[in-house]
Amino acid sequence: MARLLMRSFSKALVAVALCISLQSVSALAKARPSASALLTLALNQKSLTAANNRSVLVAAAADYCNDLDRVFPRNSPTEDAWLDREFAAGTERLLRATNSAEFSRRQAAIFISSCLSASDAYNDGRRQLGLNLLVYALARFDGDAAIHAQRNSIAPEDYNLPIMSVILEGISFAALTEAEQAGR
Repeated sequence: MARLLMRSFSKALVAVALCISLQSVSALAKARPSASALLTLALNQKSLTAANNRSVLVAAAADYCNDLDRVFPRNSPTEDAWLDREFAAGTERLLRATNSAEFSRRQAAIFISSCLSASDAYNDGRRQLGLNLLVYALARFDGDAAIHAQRNSIAPEDYNLPIMSVILEGISFAALTEAEQAGR
């Protein structure tokens, strides 16, 4: 009985992996070049054991974030002030504000800034810190990235936002590998 359950479980895992793989291949075909490059590198975890390939991955992440920065609109000072007032006004207004395009633009700006700062840290020789910050930035933006894009008339598929978790997994692997190879 246990053996039968294990076979069923193994088949289910293979099916899930196949679905993710097919979704990733489909995403590569639809996405912008910077998004496709980053996804391709993140999917090839075996190559990320080499330090120079982790550098290429971080450069691709910076290109991706710069590309996002070009398409995501920025809030005006008036819009940012409105958000701050709504957040301070209480629960109902705060909840309404978190469902706004202005909030999504602020979240995207925070992600992009964090992503580029992480890349700078990596390139300044603080490789482990840079990768860790990149993991943190992606993890914070991942869950709502597609929604933030849609609220601002940006096609999430163009930037692989619906499968950002795959990119996050690859960069997390790179961060762990960096730490392991540094002996930490």
